[in-house]
Amino acid sequence: MRYITGLGILLTVLVGLSAPAGAQLIINPSSSCEYQGVEMSPALAYSKTSYESDSGDTVDIERILTGLYGAWGLNDWFDLYMSFGYIANAEPDPDEGEWDDHGDGFVIGAGIRGVNWENDYISVMSYAQISYLSEDYGTTASTDAEGEATEVALGAMAKGYLADRFSVYGGVEFVPYTDGKFDTTFPDETGTRHKVSTDMERENPVGIRLGANCELDKWWLRGELGVISETSVLLGAGFMF
Repeated sequence: MRYITGLGILLTVLVGLSAPAGAQLIINPSSSCEYQGVEMSPALAYSKTSYESDSGDTVDIERILTGLYGAWGLNDWFDLYMSFGYIANAEPDPDEGEWDDHGDGFVIGAGIRGVNWENDYISVMSYAQISYLSEDYGTTASTDAEGEATEVALGAMAKGYLADRFSVYGGVEFVPYTDGKFDTTFPDETGTRHKVSTDMERENPVGIRLGANCELDKWWLRGELGVISETSVLLGAGFMF
């Protein structure tokens, strides 16, 4: 069994990464590289996240994202990683049906993940990520809208094997920090355009992630669901070398 003092290392590295870089999680939180090994993984995801403004109003943002991450084994227990996602569709309040345009954007992230404890059947893992998201929602009724957010996410997962090549995982994610902004630009009766900025943060900072992996030697396939903080579905594949 491997034991580590994970919390101190996670917080130290997170502070070291504190530059603009959304907890839109692209990485596989249940995977782990060998020492100085490399993992590459593309992913396709749908998510819907609720944000609350400083005035108490809420807005839901629906996203379809394609992404890629790379991880490197820092030692036998921890990996450093970076991720990038292109947001092909970003739409505010999709259930209201008032937004004519389908926006786009991107999200970049960096972080650390690690194995905190394991035996022959179960692993306990954690991760810390800082990310930056920028979106342009397009135009509707002469109103332009765009948004951005810097977020910090912390998570803890348990992973267990149901068969030699099939594992499941689940755990809690906490987003303690969101610095978000929603900007709208609109004309008045004279045609002069005005810009209004609203500060935003996640309506619920706590979420749950549940997933499964099918492992094929150096390859793996996975599916993941997110609930509470964000509703998300993700499909991904990965290769280690």
